[in-house]
Amino acid sequence: MNGIARRRTALAMMCAVASLGAVIPVAAADDDITAASTAPAGAQRTAAKPGWITNKSPMAGLQADTWAELVGPTQDPWRAKGKVIARTGFKPERDGFHFFNYSNVGSSLPNLLNKYIYGGNYSTVKNLGPQQMINLFGRRSVCVGKKKGKPTSCVLSLGAKKWMDSINRVSSGGHCFGMAMNAAEIFNGQLSQTQLGGRSTTHAIPFKPAATRSIAQAFSLQTLATSPNLQPRQAVKLLKRGLRPGQAPFTLSMEASGGGGHAVTPIALSKTGKGTYDISIYDNNYPGRVRAIHANTNYLPGTKRQVGFDYELFSLPGRPPEKLVGQINLWDISKLQRKFACPFCGGANKTTVHLQPVMTQTPIKVSLRSPSGAKIKGLRRIRPSNPWLAGGPQPLPSFHVPRGKAFKLVINNGANAQPVDTMVTATTGELTWALEYYQVAAGSVDSIAITPKSGRLDFSTTQGSSPAVAMVDHSTRFNPREIVTGPDEMAPGSSFTTKTNTRRGTFSFTPGNGASAGGAIQLVQQRNDGGAVQVATSGEPLPLNVPVGSHLAWNYLKWKVSAPRVKLDVVGPNGAAVGQWIPLQTATE
Repeated sequence: MNGIARRRTALAMMCAVASLGAVIPVAAADDDITAASTAPAGAQRTAAKPGWITNKSPMAGLQADTWAELVGPTQDPWRAKGKVIARTGFKPERDGFHFFNYSNVGSSLPNLLNKYIYGGNYSTVKNLGPQQMINLFGRRSVCVGKKKGKPTSCVLSLGAKKWMDSINRVSSGGHCFGMAMNAAEIFNGQLSQTQLGGRSTTHAIPFKPAATRSIAQAFSLQTLATSPNLQPRQAVKLLKRGLRPGQAPFTLSMEASGGGGHAVTPIALSKTGKGTYDISIYDNNYPGRVRAIHANTNYLPGTKRQVGFDYELFSLPGRPPEKLVGQINLWDISKLQRKFACPFCGGANKTTVHLQPVMTQTPIKVSLRSPSGAKIKGLRRIRPSNPWLAGGPQPLPSFHVPRGKAFKLVINNGANAQPVDTMVTATTGELTWALEYYQVAAGSVDSIAITPKSGRLDFSTTQGSSPAVAMVDHSTRFNPREIVTGPDEMAPGSSFTTKTNTRRGTFSFTPGNGASAGGAIQLVQQRNDGGAVQVATSGEPLPLNVPVGSHLAWNYLKWKVSAPRVKLDVVGPNGAAVGQWIPLQTATE
């Protein structure tokens, strides 16, 4: 826990101010799904050839053939062929975004490509903010007060801010779902270019906060809504019926062979043979060009299983391509244009679990089951909708756990020779738990078990760790509290437990065997007084002496925001309590 402040400083220093340079016009590309001429791989050019999105020479560090794959015409295996049986008229070079699907990480390959080709700095991305939270859930669900003289302002509740921050971190691996959905909405007339900062076409929309915040809002919908898995026959039937001139009604998401996934905009359907079809798509990983997913509705010999889908996802030099596997999802955009049930408000019907993507060369594994290891009936696993490139941010799955169900999340970094930094957030209608500034050690298998009904969290690590655990009680919109606590550096095999009773307003922290004796705590209280929001905090993490065998106990409902200090009890094995006084500083937002 002593490292909380150090890690916050390090993370803050990674941020930079973005600026957008001039956009290079994209070469015209065919709208129809017919073959186009293929230029030599990585050829030096003085003028863009048909199908290429730039006339620049290959970016330093990329092989010529990789450069051709990323910015050249669609390669022959992924061009749509056959007789068109349904089309929308969507043109990627007009109706798609001009920039590549981007990450929150400025050094990722798509961001470097955007910077090199379009001249802007894509290292700082504005994602969800208060207005997008209002759009998603309504002002009453997310705002706790209004600043005097600014009736339209919104100070987010602690629960709303934790959820927003967790989604913004989840999008670190890419924003494909949001880009696919926004492009379709604009094409359909459900969203205007001006709302995203453009004036004429989607392709002319600049990479600025008006666009990136809207994309982030659309990205978040995949964690709130659901869409059934579809076999080829089901998908083809829906596309044939739904794709009409001027209407692109779906966002299509798919699973990749590496465990990640991707989201695109389906724009046409063609029949290529008996039982086989090509789904033409705008793929935001390949802006300005038409690509195709191959669907085979025939049954495998001797089985009742259809052949499936075939598509190649974004790949890196020297690595095998990511292949589409299993089933796909078609998200009905019209059903996503509404306000959603608030996952951080009282009465939420599930616990949502989010994990921040990790930077890694070797993938880590994540699983969620009951504490006994059994499957949880009704559990929904939300696969990442962005492909992972080794060395870049690996998106991790999110989960919806049925209301009140206890669960155990296991993060397995056992195959990795390097530690990875992540953050885990679990939200119910009453509580949010977050493991902040959390590093999973090389070779470690860590677990976080949560029992929502008793407000208990158990953490254990095989190789040592030192996460800060934030607990937010947002069981009421008034006087929500946040407690950030945790041990010092934990030894291999150590653990700790926290427990929160929202009715009594009590919180306890118990270090387990192998945990260090020290600890630290931060306190935040938020109050709606009808016109302002006041926050009281202990500032920097303050040390506590919580020996193994003892536990920290605190009745946080008795804490007054105006108090100069607060008393915390350390209860020993014999039940004797020793009070420790923590001084406070008060600030008003």
